[in-house]
Amino acid sequence: MANFQISTQHTLQEEGGYQANLSDNGNWLCDNLKWVQGKAGSYHCTDGSSPVLVGTNKGISAPVHANFVGSKITAADQKALSRETALKIYKHNIWDRIKGDYIDDQAVATIFFDASVIAYYRTAAGIMQHTLNNIGHQLKVDGIIGPNTLNAINNTNPAVLHDRFKKSIKAHFESVVANDPGKGEFLEGWFDRFNRYPDLTANPAYTEAIPTISANRPSIATTTQVALEGMTITFADKVPMGRSFFHQNKWVVKTGLLAIAALVLWMGARSIWKLKFAPA
Repeated sequence: MANFQISTQHTLQEEGGYQANLSDNGNWLCDNLKWVQGKAGSYHCTDGSSPVLVGTNKGISAPVHANFVGSKITAADQKALSRETALKIYKHNIWDRIKGDYIDDQAVATIFFDASVIAYYRTAAGIMQHTLNNIGHQLKVDGIIGPNTLNAINNTNPAVLHDRFKKSIKAHFESVVANDPGKGEFLEGWFDRFNRYPDLTANPAYTEAIPTISANRPSIATTTQVALEGMTITFADKVPMGRSFFHQNKWVVKTGLLAIAALVLWMGARSIWKLKFAPA
């Protein structure tokens, strides 16, 4: 199972300390503790209050921090955010919601968690579901990691999933900037951050540790449109479907289990018959 400390250590290194960029909507706070609305340079609050620049620290935005403590916070409060509190927020707000403890592969869990910190966990979860569907699963795209999505994550070649998700999240960032050009200054940094994740399918040491996806397995070629928060992303890819042995041979497995059960019943009935009708 994936380790929370490993994933958060990576994200904390990437996020660094305090920043108060005016174009970052996560740096602003409204009186009702909600996120500001609008685009960079023209943010506003739905409750009629004026947005207050509070900033982000250790990747924890102003609204997330304020909602965690249940009251408005100041820039001074944000600057004083401890590592311990940041980890508590990460665990409660993101790791537990993406079911990080139940993801088998550490690399998949880490890139999924890191994307959830930047893009909001529901958005990242929806992109993960679309990525899995593009690989061959049939999931409802609702941005919620339930048993079906978790099972799909753990029954997909982790190197393939990791690399395809990286490609998908980068496409999401492009759509964010296309929708709000004022955030264009962040695109290079977002890309650099995820380009630092190595392509696992090109890593022999990693692929040797996982089942190889055979070239003669069934494959799919689809174009999927992702519609999340008013932004549309298109994925077009062809990927071999890596499924577990049970998924690939479920009828063989079920037939074998039924045969074993029938044999056990027959042997039991035969033993009872012998005890009842055998000559004294």
